[in-house]
Amino acid sequence: MIQNSENQDDFSRQFHPYRMARIDTIYPGHPCIVAMQIMANFRTYAEADKKTDQGCSEALSCTNVHGAGGAVYTALNLVEEIEANRDDPQKVFDLGCRHWIKARRSDFNHKTEEGNAAAEAMRSEFLFMVRSWLARQKSSSLT
Repeated sequence: MIQNSENQDDFSRQFHPYRMARIDTIYPGHPCIVAMQIMANFRTYAEADKKTDQGCSEALSCTNVHGAGGAVYTALNLVEEIEANRDDPQKVFDLGCRHWIKARRSDFNHKTEEGNAAAEAMRSEFLFMVRSWLARQKSSSLT
């Protein structure tokens, strides 16, 4: 998990885990918004997906990542997709929205529109955050 210190980089200042944790994920958790919380707390997909002693992912046990278990794992899949499709964050955003709509067919269908609206309101920040998160990974690998 990202440790904050006096020497925070630009990403940590802009997307501070505690600020991102205050974003309403719309229960059970819109994948795009939960993915933002994962990116704010973990530097890579592998770090977020690392298993805890209890056998769940670090992202699921992180108190700054809000969502039901299935929603967190769906968001983790998005984060994995972000790393795989580095050049097209819009495609990943659209995928997250499709996952949300499909999942709401079976439960919490009254939350579909509210979740869609919340994600749409965060679209620009999501796209910017993905690019910043990937750039941060690239710069970390160069040092």
